[in-house]
Amino acid sequence: MLRLIRYILWGGVAVLSLFLGYQHFLVQPDTPKVVGLNVAKLAPPLLDVDYTKRDWTVVNFFASWCVPCQAEHPLLMELSEQNTIIGVAWKDHTETQTLKWLVVMGSPFETVIHDPMGIQGRLWRIEGIPATFLVDNKGQIRYRRIGPLLQQHLEQLQTIMQSS
Repeated sequence: MLRLIRYILWGGVAVLSLFLGYQHFLVQPDTPKVVGLNVAKLAPPLLDVDYTKRDWTVVNFFASWCVPCQAEHPLLMELSEQNTIIGVAWKDHTETQTLKWLVVMGSPFETVIHDPMGIQGRLWRIEGIPATFLVDNKGQIRYRRIGPLLQQHLEQLQTIMQSS
């Protein structure tokens, strides 16, 4: 009986944590302050990426423990068929966790940057994940989405890429 009560309590805590965390992603507005900024001013480790090689680069912050990241993953796989995506493993404690997750889920990323302390996330001004950015060939951020990508967001990304 004591074991059952313990499972119910821990299960309730887990469900509540997931719900509150997911609600944070849904309610958090996209902050336009980042759109239009140059990536060079935000994130030194991502400067190694040569944005001039391609018209557009998608940068996606994710984690192996992130449930909404799992939900958006099929759309990232679809997006990666015609676009370059750089993944930033935000606050994944070890690279092994990230690699195991990518082996199971499939990797849409050309490059994965491990960010166990969340430093890149702070530089890119994110507070939660998943977070997706569209960067043009001059290093300018043209789109920002905090929360899981949905089909409508893919359409927005495609509209932006086709209009320029």
